[in-house]
Amino acid sequence: MKKSFKLKFMIMRKVSSFLLVIAFIGTICNVHTFAGANQNEIVNKASVSDFTNGYKLSGKSLFTFIPHADFGDTSISHFNNALYQWNACLPTGVSGMNRSPTSRHTDTTYPRQDNINRIYRVANFSKTYVAQTTSWLNKSSKIRIEADINLNMRYKWSNGASSDTYDVWTVFLHEAGHVMGLRDLEDIDYVNRVMYYASTLGEKKRSVTSEERTLIQQIYG
Repeated sequence: MKKSFKLKFMIMRKVSSFLLVIAFIGTICNVHTFAGANQNEIVNKASVSDFTNGYKLSGKSLFTFIPHADFGDTSISHFNNALYQWNACLPTGVSGMNRSPTSRHTDTTYPRQDNINRIYRVANFSKTYVAQTTSWLNKSSKIRIEADINLNMRYKWSNGASSDTYDVWTVFLHEAGHVMGLRDLEDIDYVNRVMYYASTLGEKKRSVTSEERTLIQQIYG
């Protein structure tokens, strides 16, 4: 058995009559390693709503993230690669996500509602999550208008996923999937998907699956 993180959906608080805050929280736990099932058969048996969190990006303009200044060049590159994976799933003409080419931030107050999408590296020793995404949503339009992602620095990270660290690319790819509109998948049949709720130390999932690509096309099509 290995340490892993699992992510679960939780409504945190209401901000206004139009907006609410949701968080996707990662928790360290012990889990077994499960074998995957035939993903094509599974996706054909379920509806799109079974895999989504009910909100999506507007698709009209790029949703830009600003990373913390202490992330190294390799991590920044891996953020880019992860965002590209999701953008490549979108139908032609729909705008996805990107990383600011020049801006960095030094903020340590996570989350912060200020119309800026930040990637944080706050060490939160009072929480057990490995990574968390907090989003501000328009309830009437079902559009995600802001999101902050925190990689919890109480844990060890790397850009190559050694046996005792979490892989930045892998975890960020999962969190960015929430921003796109996908929810955690807890059924062991989905163990090979990016949005599977648990990941072991040293695990690398750096590519969106064909099933997840199809889901994004259906959400934004």
